[in-house]
Amino acid sequence: MEKRIAATWFDTKDITQLREKSQAYSTKEDLWSWYVLRRLSIFVTVLFMKLRLSPNSISWMSAFFVVFSGFWLLQATPISYIIAFFCYNIGYLFDCVDGEVARLTGKTSKKGYFIDLLIQGATLPVFLAMP
Repeated sequence: MEKRIAATWFDTKDITQLREKSQAYSTKEDLWSWYVLRRLSIFVTVLFMKLRLSPNSISWMSAFFVVFSGFWLLQATPISYIIAFFCYNIGYLFDCVDGEVARLTGKTSKKGYFIDLLIQGATLPVFLAMP
C-alpha cells in the first residue's frame, strides 16, 4: 500500500522525503488542513528548522495567532474579519508545522502534546465565534 503524502507538483526530492517522514495521512485530518495547509507547511517547517526554532516555541506562536484571531473577531468590522481569517490560518499552519519539526528533529514530548491540546482548546471557542 502506497503511503499518502500532501505533495505538490513543484516538490523536490528532498521535500518529498521530508513529507514522507513528517506528514502521515490521517482520516481524521480535515480537508482544509490536508489539501491546503499541509501543502504549504513543509516549506515553513524547513525555514523554521533552519532558524532552529523548537517545536514548543512554534506551538506558542500558533497559540498566539489563534488567540489574536479571536481578538480581531471581536472587533466585528469587515477588515477585522479578514485579519482574523489570516491570523487563524497562520495559527493553524503553525500547528501543523510544530508537529512536523518535532518529528523531523526527534523532539516529540509530552509537554509539546499538552501545548497542542491547549491550542486546540483555544481554537474551538474562536472557531465557534466566527460569524
